[in-house]
Amino acid sequence: MNVLFRAWRLLTPRERRRCTGLQLLGVLMALTTVAGIAAVMPFFAVLGDPGLIERNAALAWLQSRFGIDGHQDFIVLLGCGFIALLLLGSVVNLAGSVAMSRFAWRVGDRLRLALFSQYLARDYLFHARQRGAVLTSRVLYQSDRVTGLMQSALLFVSNVLVIVLIVGSIALVDARVAAAGLLLFGVSYALVYAAARRRLLANGFAQTHAGADRVAVVEQALAGIKDLLVSQGQAPFTRRFAAASAAISRAASHTQFIGLAPRYLLECLAGVTLILAALILGGRSSTAAWLGELTFIAVAGYRLLPAIQQAYFSFVTVRANQDALDEVAADLAQATPLRVPAQVEAMRLHDCIELVDVSFAYEPATPVIDSVSLRIPADHAVAFTGPNGSGKTTTADLLVGLLTPQSGHIAIDGQRLDDSNRAAWQACVAYLPQHLYILDATVRDNIAFGVEPAAVDEARLREAIDFAGAGEFIDKLPRGLDERLGTRGARLSGGQRQLIGLARALYRAPSFLVLDEATSSLDDAAAQAVAAMIRRLRGHCTVVAITHHEVIAAACDRRCVFGERRVLYDDGAGRRSTRLLRGVSS
Repeated sequence: MNVLFRAWRLLTPRERRRCTGLQLLGVLMALTTVAGIAAVMPFFAVLGDPGLIERNAALAWLQSRFGIDGHQDFIVLLGCGFIALLLLGSVVNLAGSVAMSRFAWRVGDRLRLALFSQYLARDYLFHARQRGAVLTSRVLYQSDRVTGLMQSALLFVSNVLVIVLIVGSIALVDARVAAAGLLLFGVSYALVYAAARRRLLANGFAQTHAGADRVAVVEQALAGIKDLLVSQGQAPFTRRFAAASAAISRAASHTQFIGLAPRYLLECLAGVTLILAALILGGRSSTAAWLGELTFIAVAGYRLLPAIQQAYFSFVTVRANQDALDEVAADLAQATPLRVPAQVEAMRLHDCIELVDVSFAYEPATPVIDSVSLRIPADHAVAFTGPNGSGKTTTADLLVGLLTPQSGHIAIDGQRLDDSNRAAWQACVAYLPQHLYILDATVRDNIAFGVEPAAVDEARLREAIDFAGAGEFIDKLPRGLDERLGTRGARLSGGQRQLIGLARALYRAPSFLVLDEATSSLDDAAAQAVAAMIRRLRGHCTVVAITHHEVIAAACDRRCVFGERRVLYDDGAGRRSTRLLRGVSS
């Protein structure tokens, strides 16, 4: 019941009202089911003893009400009524099941979207510390399991109502038969569940972790497909994928076995219960009453067994998916609203951006930068150089607001950068990362990254392409801007990929631009073109270029050399000074 309560808490107020309405529909489903079962008793009683029509006041009134004289015609009427109630029960149950299924899937879609939006709204440090495959698995795989849990919970409650009403109606006919059947079925299912409950939790845990592993294998293999093809290293990935898939299949099939196995045993027990009912009712003097009651119990048992089985299987499914619910609910509990850049007024840089005694560490024991102070004037270009691991990229991530200082602060034109103005600052920031992600989409979509197709500014797009020096190779593509670039830009060279990235950064018309190893895949001629672009941006945009390329560093107004706890400033005119850069590792 605790699982059902936690699932209920995930619903919005509107969904809770909808869920309550579905439970009322479940009551109607149960009532129509019992009505169809109850109609069998008078039909078979009159069939066995037509004289019962005159002796029973209700039957006599019904015959008079419809103006039927002969017994045979009245028996046909009862038979038609029985069939009509059975059809009504079937239609109501079908409609109810479809409504519950659609509700569960709608809730699942909302949770999936909420989870996806929540991950997109989380800060960069969250993503740096998380396995991307785990997040992908929760959005695509765990959310489906929660949907199944919701659907099973609704079916469980509605089937419990059916069970209660059927057992209650049997008790009105003979309490001993109702007690015997309830004890037999209830104890049997309870024993099976008690024996399997730990295994169900283990199955759910296995599905959760194997699902994340399977996503990770696919992502890693496709991301490194070029290396795999050259090294012929596909076999380890296929083995890992097969092992993860087998673990999921084993857990799912074992859960299904636990859910279905009792049905076949209890079908035999249902036959035993029917024989016991015949023996208990057989001593009665009225053959017609005995036949009607026994037929009623038989039909009731025929309908009761699937209801018990479905309720049990639904409960097993809820239990097995508890692990998925725990993960999804925990992440949704930390949900933050997704920022909408279009609603933010850009906070453009006019004077300078400063790091004031800034410290940051991904792990507490290993600080990346410690009490660093830097000042970058507006509309200047600054090169960050130095060995790998010296804090260049981390410093740039702090400057653009991807990371938050753990001590000290960042100031934009003297105003502290914090959560209240971070979105406004990032609205005028562009970042070309070292490992650029290329969409499996057109050139236009890749450059206007994150912009709705209908909102793309074609003039700005062309200007960004020309400014980045990407126009020559784009114009040679068969479809130009409408050419698809393949999975992760498989059809691009390393240099072309970087030029697409430069055009993407410039399309944002940034006030502050970070180029993280933007020329690592470019030849000398292309690097010279990027250096010329940096010179053209002087006076229009502040540029930080993380580079090992001397041509790019020379194009900047000054450089900050990271390493050995010092930074060397060069103003580009031969005037240099060495200043302490405290805490930057070499």
